[in-house]
Amino acid sequence: MPNGTLIPESGIAVEYALQAGQGQGIELIPQDPVTAALMRVKMAKFDPTLGMMFAPYMTRYADPEAMQKMVNAVQIWESWVAEAGEGKYLMGTDEITLLDIYCGAFWDGLFAQANAETWSQEFAPYDLKNKFPLWWAYMERIREHPKLKPHRFNHQACNKWATRAKVFEVGKKCQLSVSDVLGCFDDI
Repeated sequence: MPNGTLIPESGIAVEYALQAGQGQGIELIPQDPVTAALMRVKMAKFDPTLGMMFAPYMTRYADPEAMQKMVNAVQIWESWVAEAGEGKYLMGTDEITLLDIYCGAFWDGLFAQANAETWSQEFAPYDLKNKFPLWWAYMERIREHPKLKPHRFNHQACNKWATRAKVFEVGKKCQLSVSDVLGCFDDI
């Protein structure tokens, strides 16, 4: 918050940002209340798929059962991208909405890991790029969105972090550290 107050709940922080930034930049909430409600329903449907994405990371992408759950999640997401329509964002729009931010932020981490040289052997058998071409193309497109591109997961930082995570104790979360990002960005 501008006054330094920490909001520990991400959903509340998002609502604050939407209200504080209303009328500035891209309108992330559809104007039509029914469409806005449907968007929030899709956001709620996304939440149960998060565990399918994080479990493989905790095993350092080595547990075939966890990896299959991740593949099952990406299969669900592929259907959402197909439903939205070719070249569209997740609500079938020409511009991003809060749904794209909500899902895309999590997906970006997985997409970056799937592209990290460090994890190439672990991800190779699952061939996400060819098995889920719509989701993959969506990720490439959203990562290039002019408002999001400066904030996407940095490839160099991802590889440095993945190298550290690969030897980190399995089952423990390996956080991104300052040493992982030094030299990966122009302004650090």
